[in-house]
Amino acid sequence: MADIMIIDDNPELRQILTDFLEADSHSVISARDGSTAREILPTIKPDIVFLDIGLPDTTGLELLPHIKSVHPSTRVIGITGINDYRVEDLLFEAGADQFLLKPFRSKDIISRVHKLLA
Repeated sequence: MADIMIIDDNPELRQILTDFLEADSHSVISARDGSTAREILPTIKPDIVFLDIGLPDTTGLELLPHIKSVHPSTRVIGITGINDYRVEDLLFEAGADQFLLKPFRSKDIISRVHKLLA
């Protein structure tokens, strides 16, 4: 269905997201940090990116404009464990299409993906 990229430093979360998304027939590639994502992005064209806000070498807010400059039509779902409306506002101002607060349920993930693909 869709090509999806996951950018998150937590290997367990990357695997959980991959499992949910692949079970829904999506193709998934992942990156553990901003540097890896910057290397991969020019070689692929993801339909959707799941972007963690707290990466070890950058922030998702800093990486988001780069994603949009390389792939303007790619939809971005910002993910974070910080329950603060200001973070959500900053994500949307930076160009995110959706926001998910950790922890989240598989149905929330799939629902957001389907909504963005519709």
